[in-house]
Amino acid sequence: MSEVRAFIAIPLPGDVKAGLMDARHALKTTYGRSARWVGPENLHLTLKFLGNTPEEQLASLEEGMSRSVAGTGSFTLCLDRLGAFPSVARPRVFWAGLGGELDRLESLYSALEKELVKRGVAPDRRRFAAHITIGRVREGASVAALPGIELQRLGFTAKEVVLFRSTLKPGGPLYTPLTVSTIGGIV
Repeated sequence: MSEVRAFIAIPLPGDVKAGLMDARHALKTTYGRSARWVGPENLHLTLKFLGNTPEEQLASLEEGMSRSVAGTGSFTLCLDRLGAFPSVARPRVFWAGLGGELDRLESLYSALEKELVKRGVAPDRRRFAAHITIGRVREGASVAALPGIELQRLGFTAKEVVLFRSTLKPGGPLYTPLTVSTIGGIV
């Protein structure tokens, strides 16, 4: 049985990626090689990390994804702030937070989670935290608190959800779209 490492995400437009690259550059100036930085081609808003998934299950997951987005219309989000997990005092992951119609995003996430659970995907144990990862602190690196870096408040309309294949490579992951569902589309 063949497996695919997969996740479901909302893609980002070019101007939003450019704004995130500006913030990443500022962070990289401070932290340099202490972190692995996400390239512009890999920036996205993750809705659900699926991990290793049997290829035979993909069609069912695609149907669930399509059903979950059919119940809502497109909505507007914007870059809001920079932050870090687990905290800004001890960063392990650098991220950009979002503002805008977060209630609509939460509704979409809940509908997706419900559809995927019906198809055998384990529910998330943690509460959904809308963010875009821009860097991960390397194992063993010690970094200070997150510096005060401004993030451009760029807005975008969430119009589609994509099921991606994630192929791990020595130079970083390669994300390949497998299927796209239009938000508010017909099932």
